[in-house]
Amino acid sequence: LSSSPEETVMTVVTPAYTTLATASSALVDVTVTPKKQPGRAIVFQYTYFAVSPAVSAAMPTAGLNDVVREVKVQIAYLPYPGKVLVTFGGVEVSSAVHPSSNKKSSLVTFYTRAGLLGTIP
Repeated sequence: LSSSPEETVMTVVTPAYTTLATASSALVDVTVTPKKQPGRAIVFQYTYFAVSPAVSAAMPTAGLNDVVREVKVQIAYLPYPGKVLVTFGGVEVSSAVHPSSNKKSSLVTFYTRAGLLGTIP
C-alpha cells in the first residue's frame, strides 16, 4: 500500500476461483471500502478466466517401432493433484505424475509400446 494526497495504490491478491467447471470466464464484483468512511466504497469488476491443460513440451516425440521408450510430457494447468490415464495408440500404458508437479506445471512420464506397428518390412 502506498498513499499520497492525490492517490492510494494498493495491491490485492485474488483468491482462487474454483467454480469455473463449465464456464470459460466469470465476472466478480470487487468492493474496496475505507474503514473510516464506509459510505465511500468503490466497486469494480474483475474477470477470472478458465485455463485449459496444454502440452508445454514432450520429449522424445519420435522413436523406433521395436523399442520401449520413456516419454516425458510437461503439461500446463493439468488438474493437480491427481492421476492421469495415458493411452498410446489407443491402448492404456503405465504412467506417472512426477512428485514435483503442481497446479501450474505437471510432468507426466509414460513408456511407449514396442511393436505397435507390427512387423515393418
